Amino acid sequence: TSGMGFFDGQNWFHIWCAANEGFKLADSDKVLSPVGWKYLGSRKVKDTYDEVVIESEHEGEIDGTRVTMKRTASFRAWDDYVMMSVSFTNQDDVPIRYSFTYGDEPWVGRYGSSSGDIGWHKNGIVSTETALSPAEGKYVGFWDYGNVFAGEGHNFSGYADFIEWLSPTPSYVFFSNDFTCCTVDKLISSADKRVLGIVWNDITLEPGESSEHSFAFGIARTGPNGMPVAPVIEVKKK
Repeated sequence: TSGMGFFDGQNWFHIWCAANEGFKLADSDKVLSPVGWKYLGSRKVKDTYDEVVIESEHEGEIDGTRVTMKRTASFRAWDDYVMMSVSFTNQDDVPIRYSFTYGDEPWVGRYGSSSGDIGWHKNGIVSTETALSPAEGKYVGFWDYGNVFAGEGHNFSGYADFIEWLSPTPSYVFFSNDFTCCTVDKLISSADKRVLGIVWNDITLEPGESSEHSFAFGIARTGPNGMPVAPVIEVKKK
């Protein structure tokens, strides 16, 4: 249940909350959330002056089908973001097909409040519940700027976050007031649950096969035009 904050020299501002995740097999209604996985262990992969990489392993079961998960997080000094990868391995003796969702209601600016948060991506802002094609760009986020269509002014912190998917390309990305639905053209106006989610659908794994989902998330700075801009992500080779 961790999160991410930013200290500007005088005050703390909330940037990310604890992420919401869901893993689902195509032929089951059961969804594994983070608390549904069995913890198997963890280790430090790297621990230096300017970089820490940690890794953990987990096991999950859906209707008798066993899947293992490995998570790797990289924290580097001076970066405005954290690198994350989540990999799944099919431990069954038959192929499986799964979907994976990663998202958050980040409460940008003030912890516990979604007021002021509007969606943004490289082509503009998002003020209504919307499903975006990954072709719109490789990152999205929330901006604590104020949704004027929901009756909000611009008396907010102005801070923004971002999440960038590295691989594979997701099926779609959505902004909503609720993780369970996305109603086109409904205003993003919830007081505490303005959410974004990234969805990967219909990924097939043969017995013993693994897949990896990699992304980065952190704070977005203000660009020359006053809009948020995501940092350039440096991906190191393994």
